[in-house]
Amino acid sequence: MENIRLLRVLDLPTSEVTNAAANGIRQPSLIKWSLIFLTVGFLSPTFLWRSDWIVLIGYLYLAALLVGLAGVFFYRPAVGWAAAFPMGLGLVAVAFLFTFWPKTFLQEF
Repeated sequence: MENIRLLRVLDLPTSEVTNAAANGIRQPSLIKWSLIFLTVGFLSPTFLWRSDWIVLIGYLYLAALLVGLAGVFFYRPAVGWAAAFPMGLGLVAVAFLFTFWPKTFLQEF
């Protein structure tokens, strides 16, 4: 939805771009980011129940959920912070964990 509306606006001459067209892109974008942060939040319990260093990934994902949703609803720049820092660090940590130490994670399942 967001991409379709964005393509339509990009095809318009700049003199015909209106606030309504910009809001047509903005609303699906906010919904997209809300769903991304909720998904990351739903992943956090997978790591939070651990008693080793892997619990830090859960806290990073939980922070991404809280900061991201606060950004979507209250302070827009926080969306970038949530995507770049806690969610990005959590993703890198999960990639290293699953690549180099998968048995460490799977041993408690």
